[in-house]
Amino acid sequence: MPLAFCTSTAAFGVASAPTSPVPTVTASVPPAVFHSDSLFEIARTDFTAERQSAVTAIAGATSVVDAAQAALDASAGKTLTEDSRAQLAAALDLARLHLGFATAEMSDATADADFSVPVGALFTDRPNVEESTTTLSRLTFRWADQLATLDPGLPVAVQGVTDAVSAWNAEQARLAAIEAARVAAVEAARVAAEQAAAQAQAAAAARVVRS
Repeated sequence: MPLAFCTSTAAFGVASAPTSPVPTVTASVPPAVFHSDSLFEIARTDFTAERQSAVTAIAGATSVVDAAQAALDASAGKTLTEDSRAQLAAALDLARLHLGFATAEMSDATADADFSVPVGALFTDRPNVEESTTTLSRLTFRWADQLATLDPGLPVAVQGVTDAVSAWNAEQARLAAIEAARVAAVEAARVAAEQAAAQAQAAAAARVVRS
């Protein structure tokens, strides 16, 4: 007769243990995680706003430098001395130096901010949220913030060249007036001489006729 295997423990005189329900595990996020994420979002928002302000400042300073360079180029050969143009050239060199610092600062901050994206499925080599928040919080745009007031000598130098060109134009107008007066005087003398010669010829002809 085939053997029948009984899987019930009661068959061996052992009482079955009561079956207890399997507890449901609910995933929860510690409050500290929410706090860290919140701080990161604040840091990212602040950085984005500060970066946009820096972009605007750099663009404005670039326009000012370009306009100053155009004024310098247009003034070539149109000033009585080169003093004002030399001052503008020096101010432009300083402004470009500061603008270069601001641009480099912008590039470095952008690169650091890009790497500060927290570690995740696509960025397994990135720092964690706390480190990312610290990175964003320390990024500043000091050179860009100072661009508006850093080089007050530049607009002053531009005005100096503008005044020098105006003085040159006034001098050219004065010289042109003197030359015009000279030409007019020469022409008047020529006409007077021709008239005198004509009158002399007429008088001589009249004497010949009378004789």
